[in-house]
Amino acid sequence: MEEQKTDLSSNEPVIKDFLFVGAVKDKPGLYKYNLVQKAYEPFWSDKKEEVVELSYSEKMQNVFFITAKKFGKTGAFPFINNIKLYLINPETGRADFVEEIGSGIQVFVQWEDEYNFRIIINYFDKTITNYVNHRKILYNTYGKKLEDIAETYDITKQGYPYISEKKINYFSPKKKYSIVSRGDDSVGIYLKEDEKEELIYKSKQQIKQIEWRNDFLFLSTLNIKLNNESLKTENPETSKLIVYSLGQDEILKLWEGGGAKNFFVADNFLVFDNGFDKHSHIVIYNLKTRKIFSEIKIQDGCGLRNIPQIPDYGT
Repeated sequence: MEEQKTDLSSNEPVIKDFLFVGAVKDKPGLYKYNLVQKAYEPFWSDKKEEVVELSYSEKMQNVFFITAKKFGKTGAFPFINNIKLYLINPETGRADFVEEIGSGIQVFVQWEDEYNFRIIINYFDKTITNYVNHRKILYNTYGKKLEDIAETYDITKQGYPYISEKKINYFSPKKKYSIVSRGDDSVGIYLKEDEKEELIYKSKQQIKQIEWRNDFLFLSTLNIKLNNESLKTENPETSKLIVYSLGQDEILKLWEGGGAKNFFVADNFLVFDNGFDKHSHIVIYNLKTRKIFSEIKIQDGCGLRNIPQIPDYGT
């Protein structure tokens, strides 16, 4: 069969650089990678703060990040202290401080759309020990606060307030294709066209992210739950990343192994992180040549959203 040319550039913006998280002077900070020069340099860091989460909007036009003075686990509960919000100013391109969010048990970030993002923080009530406050704050890309709502949960009656995961786009842009997953222990991933279904992959991991670009499907799976016995080994099997050709009906590329494999697609590049802790690194894959364009490796690890860590489930 004649090899099909992979060219995604017709409808996608060309990016010259992107930010990522890596250790700067022993603390997670931000670096900027230049795709033209195949080089990176420090972009932002603070000796008293650690970057907890870097988050781009879907079209990669806007970005914000949160930092903390310290985070970890005390007993059965996680903690995160002195959370601060920053954004990359869309006009100057510099990191601007927005405000202090406070301290809590957990913090989550998500984009509502291309121009509005939300921070959600859970923290113990100061007066009643079995109450957990669930605060949701909405901002625009200039840091203006649009909404600030707090709800209180009695965890003995209502349970712990969790955030719903980011909605996965199971349908291709023109609704021609869709992804269906079935199964518990072993998840079957099916590609559906009209009433026709085709099994494209089988895994014990759950679907984490799906992106559609022209005639290509990009799909990642993840399992970092306690029931994953491989987390106890030197080479954990936690994630997979698949590049599937809709035109050729076949998997063009598959990566397996550790890490979370957060990824994005821009122009002819697939960019994803791989591995945990000091072994974490970023891979830049050229979809046109089907070869690795470059890899980013920093002494204490790096990733697209944070430095990926194996969850601490205690003993």
